[in-house]
Amino acid sequence: MKRPAGELRGVLLIAVGSLGFATSSLFVRLAFPVSPLEVTFWRLFFGAVFVTGLAAFRGELRGWLGEIRSYPAHGLAMGLHFLFFVASLWFTSIAHALSIVYFSPAIIVIASVRIFGERLRPAGLAGIAFSIAGIAVMSGFEPDMTGEMLLGDFFALLSGAMFAVYSILGRIRRRRDPVLAYTSRMYAWAALWALPLLIFSFEPANYTAGRWAALVLAGFIPIGIGHTLYNTALRYLSATKTNLVATGEVTGGILLGVIFLAEVPGPVTIAGIVMNLTGIVIVLTRRSRATG
Repeated sequence: MKRPAGELRGVLLIAVGSLGFATSSLFVRLAFPVSPLEVTFWRLFFGAVFVTGLAAFRGELRGWLGEIRSYPAHGLAMGLHFLFFVASLWFTSIAHALSIVYFSPAIIVIASVRIFGERLRPAGLAGIAFSIAGIAVMSGFEPDMTGEMLLGDFFALLSGAMFAVYSILGRIRRRRDPVLAYTSRMYAWAALWALPLLIFSFEPANYTAGRWAALVLAGFIPIGIGHTLYNTALRYLSATKTNLVATGEVTGGILLGVIFLAEVPGPVTIAGIVMNLTGIVIVLTRRSRATG
């Protein structure tokens, strides 16, 4: 079946955006030992500066201050998503963090049953169960699993939940707001929420020129480009379909970790990732039925 032009545009936007997402884990790791609290703030700050500059260039900041008051929840969800994601990378592997974060599409489907009146088919429920089983394999049968890795996996799961909240809020809001006006306000709120994290944890001795470069790039590429394209795609696709295409970040992020950080996932982790992503694909490729 031929895709509608708008849907095809959305798929292409998020496909490119997921390439930006894939660099996130690499830049965050390169910024360590700057603490996760500080990394979260600087990523959001530089992302907000980048996108607000683009919005100003395109003349989309009219009424910016008046409208920003309606974005605190969006910014908080995004800020928590990044905080938990960076914290997960502090304690666990890139493969675990990325795969578990992308349990978020299953969360979105479940939420859509309540919010948008959709009904899950048995195959969708089976897919969710298979995805959870994949996470359990990674977290329960990994031979090198430690308490720290379990904590990191837990933070990744929280990050995925916040990603789901942020995606659903974005789907609702993006129906009427220009993308740069929307994202610049949301990123600004997210950075504002994260500012106290910097104030109470700032350690100047941890900063080098290379780590500053990693922080700037972690704001510009995954957030400024990747998440902005993600939010643009929400205008053309459902939150669930957008998340499905975005799972390409898992493969890209793991490959970058292997190439630049020599972080090679073991066979148990690979099996868990395959199970998790297979379950997500089952959930999102089975059309849900609208309630009557």
